[in-house]
Amino acid sequence: MNQKRMLFEVSWEVCNMVGGIHTVLATKVPKMHEIYGDNYILIGPDTSRYQSLASVFREEIWHSEMNDSLTSLPIGVRMGRWLIPGEPRVLLLQFDSIFEKKDKILGEYWERFGLNSLTGGHDYLEPVMFAQAAGMAIERLFNLHLLHKGIETVVQAHEWLGAAAMLYLKEKCPEIGTVFTTHATSLGRTLCSHRWDQDLTNRDSFQPEYMAQQYGVVAKHSIESVSARISDCFTTVSSITADECEVFFRRRPEFLLLNGLGDNVPDPRYMDAASISKTREHLLRLASLTTGHTYQDDKTTLMMSAGRYEFSNKGVDVTLDALAKLNDDLRDEARETGRRVISFLMFPADHSGPRPKLLAALKDGQTSALGEHYFSTHGLRDEAHDPILNRLAPRGLRNGRDCGVHVVFIPIYLNGQDPLIPQPYYELLAAADLG
Repeated sequence: MNQKRMLFEVSWEVCNMVGGIHTVLATKVPKMHEIYGDNYILIGPDTSRYQSLASVFREEIWHSEMNDSLTSLPIGVRMGRWLIPGEPRVLLLQFDSIFEKKDKILGEYWERFGLNSLTGGHDYLEPVMFAQAAGMAIERLFNLHLLHKGIETVVQAHEWLGAAAMLYLKEKCPEIGTVFTTHATSLGRTLCSHRWDQDLTNRDSFQPEYMAQQYGVVAKHSIESVSARISDCFTTVSSITADECEVFFRRRPEFLLLNGLGDNVPDPRYMDAASISKTREHLLRLASLTTGHTYQDDKTTLMMSAGRYEFSNKGVDVTLDALAKLNDDLRDEARETGRRVISFLMFPADHSGPRPKLLAALKDGQTSALGEHYFSTHGLRDEAHDPILNRLAPRGLRNGRDCGVHVVFIPIYLNGQDPLIPQPYYELLAAADLG
């Protein structure tokens, strides 16, 4: 461990389960502590206005002088610990106060870097203001507590959502090294979701700025391009994404930071036999309440698919097509022996909360729903146009008695705070047979 080095990691997914970056960060903490000790600080958004952070964040003044230095900033800063294995040091930022200056901030980035934010909506502005606030906090800590001690400092920004921290620090603290890590590009995600499948071997003829304009992702593509260009080190997570970055940003990432899971994933406390048995019992009961069928544990295989709700990018369409074929293969066995596969599709969507009848049945101790059955555990606000639900019936996935595969759609973030599903994601995952 070298006490003369400091690493700040900036991400929208610190203490905020949104997607895969949350897992990337949470699982590497023990290794980062081996290298940096206490000189490793994660920075994320303070989302306490929208959700309880009690299960993921604990207030703690782990450095009183640093905390005092941050109190005079025009942003809110909460110092504490992320409640994951290793309990790393965390700063959570409340950044509403700088929204009124957003036009000035973005105008300066246009003049300095050519950042085109004109078409950016709230889903763009909110992370950019968060990352701006992160840059302000890092600047304060660096100038008052690190620079005079000769502590070499690096900031790693994950995705465009954390990139404005680098833009801010380029002028304010050029001594700080910057690393930009893209896990996927906005333009690539968008093109794939539109089934765009063109040959990129002739890279000189591809015009990424034009394509970004055509598909409405100008602002996000612009900040990714700027970040890739100005960062001291540019990284990504796979060779395929590196090829994509070279075409889109005209710079190839210097390093591949391959995603992996640490030794403590899932959390060991979820892996004992008693915990797994209890969670499986809950999942089988949840499936019974939702579908109206009764399942025997020894005759049921639990399968889970989870991630961002990007129907084609994440292969949800392919999964459903494969389940349809499996359903046909298992029909006779399901009819004769009751053996089934339950596929839990766990993709956060716009929902109205747990279905009242399911929640009431769960609280009353019922083992199976009476009279009605559903495909989703929570009410969907636009059920008629939901991609998963619209795929089920045409593929023969009807959750009938003669079906070998039953599907249960769970459209929530599995953060352990839902009254119908109180287990966090990794506890559920530990109880599954396949994923």
